[in-house]
Amino acid sequence: MTRESAQKHAALIRAFTTGHEIECQLDETDICDKSEEPGFYAAYHYRLALPPHKSYHNPENITEEQLGKDHRFCLLEELDGRFDGIAEEYYGGDGGWKTKAYATYSQITYRVPIETLFPSGPPTPKTRPFTVDDITPNMVFRSKRCGRGFALFHSVEDSGIQLNESHFINWITLEEGFLYSTDGKTFHPCSVNL
Repeated sequence: MTRESAQKHAALIRAFTTGHEIECQLDETDICDKSEEPGFYAAYHYRLALPPHKSYHNPENITEEQLGKDHRFCLLEELDGRFDGIAEEYYGGDGGWKTKAYATYSQITYRVPIETLFPSGPPTPKTRPFTVDDITPNMVFRSKRCGRGFALFHSVEDSGIQLNESHFINWITLEEGFLYSTDGKTFHPCSVNL
């Protein structure tokens, strides 16, 4: 075993201990078996098993052979810049892999080193703060720090809302520190999913 393969196996062992399944493949077969407890033998290749309800992002239909045994495809949710700062590769028009700073384009096939862990939970939805157009007359607001009570808003301006004569809240502060409700019972973040 080389130092490089030992490092790769160490990364996969860490992945296995955090709940990722590992697939193993004998050098000369195309069949991958999920291993309940990988032994990491020299004649096998190992990789993270694709998590349930996930799919690889491969818009250019790159084959496993073109991908290479030491890499995996990115998932669609990973094309959000999370790999900024590490060597990210995309498939170029000439049939080779080229280095890119980070993956963000959904029409390009990207790959990362095979030991790169999959995201552990659902992707964080992208949001934006409320604007004038998002406020409705039946909304009430309460501070995230306060577990009870709520306040009606007095007026809406281009830069935020006036809760009362002396308390103005801009849109960013509203998103960061307040919740809203339309029935006075169930409260939600003051932001809009994109």
